[in-house]
Amino acid sequence: MSWVQTFPDCAKLFAEAGWLVFFEKIEGYHSEVSYKFAQCLDKDMVSFDTLKFKLTRELLAEDTGILDEGEYWFKKVPFTFDAQRYLLPDVVEDWGKGVPIQKFKLEWIEPIKILQSYITCEGRFAFVFKYHFRFLQHLSHESKMNLPFFFLKSLQKMSSRVKEHQDHTKQSVFHHGLIKLVISTVLQKREKTWEYFLFWSGFQTEKEE
Repeated sequence: MSWVQTFPDCAKLFAEAGWLVFFEKIEGYHSEVSYKFAQCLDKDMVSFDTLKFKLTRELLAEDTGILDEGEYWFKKVPFTFDAQRYLLPDVVEDWGKGVPIQKFKLEWIEPIKILQSYITCEGRFAFVFKYHFRFLQHLSHESKMNLPFFFLKSLQKMSSRVKEHQDHTKQSVFHHGLIKLVISTVLQKREKTWEYFLFWSGFQTEKEE
């Protein structure tokens, strides 16, 4: 959170959007647990050897503290938007290659980087793609989107990619902080600890980051 708090206007923007509370809840991750989660997720069921639960939009809303409201939207679903609201004058968009982030108005550069780090997690910070504008619409109070729904679909898509491409698992696994948050919340309801889960699931505690 120190990065977000360096930019008070950004923190305020995400707080007004109802998403800052999620950033504040993220506390570390465990890469092996994330990979196992991706392997164990089958549609809406997560089945570790020692832990089984249903992954739902409602659970993600509870975990993240983000309200379960707004449009059910995911990547590749068409939407209309005014790109020039966020771009510098006379910028020509190329949605195939993405728009260089330096082509955006200054007030949107840090929010986009935060979105890419906490929400979409693709790691391509130099370019902004068409679907990012859907998130900007939410931040600018133009049109609300349902982030728990987006997270559910994103985790399911990530799981499918991991299962399909076993040789690209490190590049395919993301949402590490969200995964730990989900598991920790489920454990808390069952009066179990994260350390208990790591031990009984056979994960090494010292690998947690």
